[in-house]
Amino acid sequence: MSQPSKPDAFTLIPWPERASTQLINLLFAQFVSQSISAVAELGVADHLKDGPQHIEPLALGVKAHPGALLRVLRLLIKSGVFQELEDGRITNNALSECLRADHPETMAPTARAFSGRAMKGCWGDMLHSLRTGEVAFNHVFGTGIFEWMAENPADATTFWRMFDTFSEYTFPYVLASYDFTGVKRFVDIGGGKGRDLTMFLEAYPQARGVLFELPFVIEQARALVGEEALSERIELVSGNFHELVPPGGDVYWMKYVVHNWPDDKVVALYERIRRVMAPGGKIMLGELVIPEFRRPYELPLPKANDPEYIPHYVDTWMLVLTGGRSRSATQHRALFEKAGFRLARIIPSGAAPTLLEAVEA
Repeated sequence: MSQPSKPDAFTLIPWPERASTQLINLLFAQFVSQSISAVAELGVADHLKDGPQHIEPLALGVKAHPGALLRVLRLLIKSGVFQELEDGRITNNALSECLRADHPETMAPTARAFSGRAMKGCWGDMLHSLRTGEVAFNHVFGTGIFEWMAENPADATTFWRMFDTFSEYTFPYVLASYDFTGVKRFVDIGGGKGRDLTMFLEAYPQARGVLFELPFVIEQARALVGEEALSERIELVSGNFHELVPPGGDVYWMKYVVHNWPDDKVVALYERIRRVMAPGGKIMLGELVIPEFRRPYELPLPKANDPEYIPHYVDTWMLVLTGGRSRSATQHRALFEKAGFRLARIIPSGAAPTLLEAVEA
């Protein structure tokens, strides 16, 4: 009987370095994401804020099955979220602390939004977008995301809380990167509940601000802005920026707005702004800019927080959610020029959004 041949050197590539291993790890990543969302919904990190707990009292506190919760937590612990002590108690670590509702950079609303109906619906039908170029969300729900949220306030609240948290830890980078001195009227278009605007007004006490949003968002923002000491300097305006925008702004600020829309609607929005802005006014975008040149990806793959990764995440997300897209600097410049603007500066902020300043041509 012949002996089985030994594996050759190619077969014995170290397991973590094999392409198939790295691919399966990417596929398994959705299990980690869904587990983070589930424990965020339960509030596990909040229940650990006073210190480590054994699994039984922790499960009782969050109304979960002890055995099931422990299995999910051990997956997350292996992924770097939470920690298990030698005596078996579970405790927070730096990453899981960000799932606490009271953390200054809380990711809890984002984690919950990522497992919500909107996200599950659009990503679950991604194949429709790939085959047709159409928006998966619209195919699943029969309407656009913003119209759907107007009819589903609970889902909308979760969705907007995600963007509120983005503002809390990204807009300070904007303020540190750009000098807004001299701005008298700051118009925040599509600014959610107004957190960017209130931070801007705190930094520039001589300025006044306008929050322009859809009617159902303005109603949610009204209660929050009314509690701010600077509410007298804020004007809340509801409407649809595909039809009109508030006039007289020195700066029209849009963060993560234009990537929601196709090129023709973005150009029309810019033209609308140009017709009503104050003399010398400008558009300021906070966007994720796709690099002009794609470097070839060689194994091992770059980490998920690589600056070239994030715009592509959002680009694919917009494909299935809104029909918009992330754009390169060249693509942004072309849209501005079509609307009578000139892209004057591109300013890295040190955080996720890159700043794009456009002035009238």
